[in-house]
Amino acid sequence: MAALLLSDIRVPSLAIPKGVEANLAYRKKVGTGARRNPEFRSLLLRLCREDILFYVNTFVWTFNPKLRGEKVIPFVTYPFQDEAFREIVAAVADHDLVIEKSRDMGASWMCVTVFDWFARFFPYQTFLMVSRKEDLVDKTGDPKSLFYKIDFIHRHLPGWLVPSTVRTNLHMEYLETNSTIDGESTTGDVGRGDRRTAVLCDEFAMVQDGYKVNRALRDVADCRLFNSTPAGAVGAFYDHVNNPDMRKVTLHWSEHPVKAEGLYRDAEGRLRSPWYDLQCRRANNPVEIAIELDIDYKGSSYGFYGGELIKKIKTEDVQPPLSRGRLDFDESCKPTAFVSRETGELLLWFSVSDGGKPAYGAYGIGVDVASGAGAKSSNSVLSIVNRQTGEKVGEFAQSHIEPHEFARLCVAVARWFCDAYIIWEANGPGASFGKEVIRQGYRNFYYRRNERKLSDGPSQIPGWYNTPESGFGLHSEYRLALNEKRFLNRSFEAVEELEGYVYMPGGRVQHIASFSTEDPSASKDNHGDRVIADALASRSCAPVTASSTAKPEPVVLPHSFLGRRQEYERGVAMKGVYRY
Repeated sequence: MAALLLSDIRVPSLAIPKGVEANLAYRKKVGTGARRNPEFRSLLLRLCREDILFYVNTFVWTFNPKLRGEKVIPFVTYPFQDEAFREIVAAVADHDLVIEKSRDMGASWMCVTVFDWFARFFPYQTFLMVSRKEDLVDKTGDPKSLFYKIDFIHRHLPGWLVPSTVRTNLHMEYLETNSTIDGESTTGDVGRGDRRTAVLCDEFAMVQDGYKVNRALRDVADCRLFNSTPAGAVGAFYDHVNNPDMRKVTLHWSEHPVKAEGLYRDAEGRLRSPWYDLQCRRANNPVEIAIELDIDYKGSSYGFYGGELIKKIKTEDVQPPLSRGRLDFDESCKPTAFVSRETGELLLWFSVSDGGKPAYGAYGIGVDVASGAGAKSSNSVLSIVNRQTGEKVGEFAQSHIEPHEFARLCVAVARWFCDAYIIWEANGPGASFGKEVIRQGYRNFYYRRNERKLSDGPSQIPGWYNTPESGFGLHSEYRLALNEKRFLNRSFEAVEELEGYVYMPGGRVQHIASFSTEDPSASKDNHGDRVIADALASRSCAPVTASSTAKPEPVVLPHSFLGRRQEYERGVAMKGVYRY
């Protein structure tokens, strides 16, 4: 094959052949010309510096261990990668960029190639690459690590193009340009006090301290590349994806020519292909596909309550409230009148006129107590249930009521509902809530149980305490009650909040909104408030656990002989629990 002449080189790089065989022939021709002609080498260096796609498609190699034949192959970019390269180059030293992707789209290779290209051809560039573990940044001989990819690129460049470098662990210095690339793991203080041209945060959705890393890197560089597959509708990466001010690149599997061969839409309009169908058959569950392929943030969370159950409840149980308004009460927390208001925060699933009352019966009230911080913070919630039918008959939710006032309202509502049985979450602001309930002389409430004991007897400590163990048990009970229709939830908002509860490491069940805040004062458990209140209300009906066949507690009306006797005994035992 004849050597490539200077006149054969055309820019832009779109002139480079993209077929594998044609590209190999092109590379061979370029290599022959470069070895024979120093002037040609100088031109190639200039073209590489001016056009990263020329550099990549002419000289860079990559590897794919999944290939049946040759594993080391020329890096020949697909159209979606051409656009991604341009976006990444434009972002460096100028603006942040989020890259959301399906698995195996070459995103990490593109990011490290851009950093290496800048460091190789431009003076005084300084880059930082971070991932959740140090071994994923730099580990000798490990193809998963970021530095391995740079080392691989350099090993396969022609000798005259290989940069002179000093290479140590987590560090590469380019002697000709005085540029550097360093690496760290994503601790909360990553890069603190540093100054960089750009930072790559690889697989950022998997980073536990995402918000801390964000804050630490904000002043480090004007360009942060957040590259990741989804890991649920939670956390800093999810927030970046949904930030309208953040520049975004989406690399969906359907843009990959090999994976998209035979592309079609199913009956629900979703993109599929024979390759995609095969991956679905190989996957353990739909969540795996949502994470690895679909870029589906909600689907990539392990939903605790399940989409089918939620859909069924919305179809069969949810109803609009029949009454709404406010409950007036006096200084002693005795209800005086219900007042209908279209904007009232007390929702009722029964008809009641002004001054009216609920039907006589046994009611329970589940309570989730918030701090009362106001807009965008957690709600304080009352969930009112008919303990004999399991039907939710009332709901109150407000974010700006303080625990002390919320307790007074709760006592008034409980008295209005025939001295209802109250269960409140005693953690955090629930402590001051409980003190006020007791100060108002109300005694028909739940006492803490030891979740680890086989016996189910109550202690003398008021309220339900949320721990990882008790929280999982509560949600499991509630899910079973919903499945068996022992709790009929009429509230659309409450059922919507079920969608946000996901499995977490260590057996926790947690609401995704608890990870979607940069407010350091926000509690990680202060979201999905209606669900907690509903679950506690459900427990007042029949505390049957998902793993137990224990008989439900009998419903004891507070004005009966047994009810008055229990109130007296608990009142005696309460001495010393709360002191004023």
